[in-house]
Amino acid sequence: MSGSADFGVSGLREDVIHHDPLLDCLVELTRIHGRPSTRAALVAGLPLEKGALTPSLFARAASRAGLSAKLVRRALERIDEVLLPAVLL
Repeated sequence: MSGSADFGVSGLREDVIHHDPLLDCLVELTRIHGRPSTRAALVAGLPLEKGALTPSLFARAASRAGLSAKLVRRALERIDEVLLPAVLL
């Protein structure tokens, strides 16, 4: 360890955020849509469960990067390709 921590935009240390695949998906979506954001900036102040983003908090985190999201239950074959990329749970 070099002794220096990597602080994200929000001032939170990036190295203390837990492994979170859902958050990683959101970070990638922000990059794809030309609105790159850090893990820390997306979740700062959110009531994470066990240090991880929940599906119910995903839309709030996405809105911080200027993206919109909603949780819907839909058969895979009914997902319109115009909505892609999408996060599937």
